Amino acid sequence: MLIEIPGIPIGKKRPQFTNLFGRCGHCKKITILKRGACPTCGGFLMPMPRAHKDPEEATAEGKWILMAQQQVQGPPLEGPVVMLAQFLMPMPKSTPKRMARFILDGGIEIHEKKPDLDNLEKFAKDCLNGLAWKDDSQVGIVLKFKYYAIAPRTVLIIETVKSFDFQTIIPILDRLENGLRKEEACSQRKLLEA
Repeated sequence: MLIEIPGIPIGKKRPQFTNLFGRCGHCKKITILKRGACPTCGGFLMPMPRAHKDPEEATAEGKWILMAQQQVQGPPLEGPVVMLAQFLMPMPKSTPKRMARFILDGGIEIHEKKPDLDNLEKFAKDCLNGLAWKDDSQVGIVLKFKYYAIAPRTVLIIETVKSFDFQTIIPILDRLENGLRKEEACSQRKLLEA
């Protein structure tokens, strides 16, 4: 299954903590967070994560899921799953022309800035729960790449496998390398010429 989501790849945000309330590690009671110990039992107070999502992230997640729904056909996959993920990040406006030419000729320039690769993967896996697979715990092998491209997007190849060995993964890697890199080079040339 191939899923391609146009636009800048989105990373999962970290949970934010409030400074108002805390939960006691000993009695589990929620109280106003102050310096020192729990007023009830004297245990350690830990900040509580916010219950609501960032509205901006919720909107981005909804758009991402809607685009993925249009590309996923059939019921969610069952059994172990392999996921290959490419996160193609936009090139900065200050990119030298030699680097742009290098990328157009099929070269890869690694993206070293935020969002980090793990957060990009987590966002994609969370959005595909119940859509591409029943639960992201089914994903046993993940190969992920983050690099610059003229056309930013997220490309995922998802396959079910019976057993995890390199003989199973090699055809998927070949498909990724041969098909997507040629397609990407062509689409980037068209975008640059337009």
